[in-house]
Amino acid sequence: MVNGRDEKTVSTQIPPQLYNSGVSYNEKGSQFIALFHLSGLFILGLFAYYNSMNVPFLYDDYQNIVDSVYVKDLKRFMHLIPDGDYGFRSRYIGYLTFALNYWFQGLTVRGYHMINLYIHVFNSCLMYKTILLTANKRLFTDFTGDRTLRGVAFFASALFVSHPIQTQAVTYIVQRFEILATTFYLLSIIFYIKARTEPSAKKIFYYITSLMMAFFAMKTKEIAFTIPITAIVVEFLFIERRRKSRLIVFLPMVLLLLIIPLTIVRGDIHRLLSSHKMASTDTSQYQYLITQCAVMLTYIRLLFFPVDQNLDYDYPLYTSFFQTRVVFGFAVILSVIVMSFYALYRSGKSNGPQKYYLRLFSFGVLWFFITMSVQSGLVPLMDLIIEHRLYLPSIGFFIAVLSVIEIGKMRISLFSVIKTEFVLAIIIVALCVATIKRNRVWQRPVTLWEDVVQKSPLKARGRYNLGNEYSREGRFDEAVSEYEKALVILPGFVSAYHNMGLALDNRGSPDEAILCFKKGIELNPQYVDSYVAYGNILLRQHKLDEAMGNYKKALEIRPETPEALNGIGVVMALTGDPKGAVGMFDKALSLKPDYAEAANNKKSALEIIAR
Repeated sequence: MVNGRDEKTVSTQIPPQLYNSGVSYNEKGSQFIALFHLSGLFILGLFAYYNSMNVPFLYDDYQNIVDSVYVKDLKRFMHLIPDGDYGFRSRYIGYLTFALNYWFQGLTVRGYHMINLYIHVFNSCLMYKTILLTANKRLFTDFTGDRTLRGVAFFASALFVSHPIQTQAVTYIVQRFEILATTFYLLSIIFYIKARTEPSAKKIFYYITSLMMAFFAMKTKEIAFTIPITAIVVEFLFIERRRKSRLIVFLPMVLLLLIIPLTIVRGDIHRLLSSHKMASTDTSQYQYLITQCAVMLTYIRLLFFPVDQNLDYDYPLYTSFFQTRVVFGFAVILSVIVMSFYALYRSGKSNGPQKYYLRLFSFGVLWFFITMSVQSGLVPLMDLIIEHRLYLPSIGFFIAVLSVIEIGKMRISLFSVIKTEFVLAIIIVALCVATIKRNRVWQRPVTLWEDVVQKSPLKARGRYNLGNEYSREGRFDEAVSEYEKALVILPGFVSAYHNMGLALDNRGSPDEAILCFKKGIELNPQYVDSYVAYGNILLRQHKLDEAMGNYKKALEIRPETPEALNGIGVVMALTGDPKGAVGMFDKALSLKPDYAEAANNKKSALEIIAR
C-alpha cells in the first residue's frame, strides 16, 4: 500500500505508451520541455525578424557578395587556398555559403536573410544545449534541478535570440561570417563536452567532430581563434578531473591555434600585425587597447539597455590610460573578472545547485571576455566599436545574468517573492519589439545612413555613405551636399571626391565633375576608378585621344579593369577598328560576365563588322 492506495493502482497511472520504451517518464517529460523550449526560440526568432526579409544589400555586402567573383563562380571553390587572396582563404566557409545562395537564388535578398535568420535561431538552440551539457552529472552529483536548469537555459537563449543588439549581425547579410562562425564555435564546444562526459564508445567520434567544427569556425571568421581556450575553461569548470588524460586532450586543441596564424603567414601578414588607419589618425596597439576599456562600458550598456544603436559609431580614441572613462572601464572589467574567480572559489565550498550556478556564472564571464579578446584586444582594428562584435560574447553575458538570478533566488528572499519568469518574459517581449523597431531602420539604405548621420554627425564615413545612397535614388544635389560635408571632416577622402564627381556628372555638371576627379587623382595617383570616370566624360565630349589616355593609365595600374577595357573598345570602334573593339569587349566580359554595357557595345561592334 502507498498512501492508502494499492501500489499496483499507482503504477497503472503511467501512460501505457511509455512501457518498454527504454525511456523513463521523467526523461519523456524533459524531452517534451526541451521541444517546447526550442519551439519557443524558433517562434521568438521569427517574430523578432519577420520584417527583415527584404532589407537590401548594404555597404560591405557589395564587395563581399554582389561584386565578388568567388560568390558568382562556384568553380573557384575547387581551389581551397587560391594564392594572393587572404580574405577569401581566411573565410572560405562563409564565402561558400554565399556562393550557394547565389547559385540557387542569384541576388534575391530574401534567400540570404532567411539563411541568416535560420543560423541565428539555430545558434540560440545550440546555446540552450551548451548550458544543459555543462551540468555534468558526475561532477554535480547532488544537483537535481533539471527543470530549473532548463528554464535557465531557455531564458538565457531567449534573451540572446530576441535582443536588438544582434540585428547588425543577423540583418546585415555580410555578417553571416560572424553568426556562422558562432555556429561552429558552439558545435565545437558541445562535441567537446560530449567527448569528455559521456560514457560512450563514441568519445573519439565526438572529439574528432569537435576538432572539425573548430576548423570550420576558424575558416569562417577569425573570432574562432579562442575555441581551444574556451574548451580548456570548460574542462576545468565542468569536467570531472582526469589529470592523466588532459594533456592528450588539450594538445590537438592547442594546435588548432596555429590555423589562423598560418593562414595569415601564407598571405598578407602585414594586414593583421600593422597598425590600421582610422581616418587620418594612426592607431597604435596601446591606444587601441586602452580605448577598448572604455568601449567595453558601451558594450555592457548596450546589452543591459539597447538604446541609441548605431551602425557606425563616432567613438573617441583615448591616448592615456589615466583618462577617466578608461580607468573606470578597466576597473569594471577587473571587478567582473575578480567576481568570476571568487564565484569559482565559492563553488568549491558549496553543494547542490548553488555550486553549479556559481560555476556557470564564472563560465559566462570568462566566455564573454575570452571571445571579446580577438576583436577588442591587442590587434588594432579599423573600427573601435561595432555592434556585431557582441554576437558571440553576448552568449556568455546572458549565461552570467541568468546565473546571477538563480543564485539570487537561493540567497535573497526578494527573488523568491518576485516571479522572475514573468519578469523575464516581459523583458523578452520588449526586446523583440525593440528588434522589430531597429529592423525598420534597416529597411532602406537611406534611412540607415540617415540614422548614422543623426547619431554620428562628425563621422566622414557616414556622410559619404549617405551621399552614395542619395545618388542611387537620383537625389544628386543632396548627395553632393553630403560629400562636401564629408570632405570638410576629412579633406583627404579620395572616394568622396570620386563619388561627388559622379553625382555632379549625373546632375549635368561635367566640368565640375572633372575637377573632382582631378583632385582625387592628385591625392591618390593610383585611384583607378577616377581615371575611368574622367575618361568617360572625355569620351562623351569626343576627346578620344584624352579619353584613351585615361583608360590606358587605369589599365597600367590595374590590368583587370573591365570598365577601362570597355572604354578602350568604344574608342576603337569610333576610330574605325570594330574588330579590335570586339576583342576589348570580350576581355571586359571575361572579367565581368554580367557587364551589360560591354555586351551591348560588343553587339553594336559586330553589327558594324557585318555591314
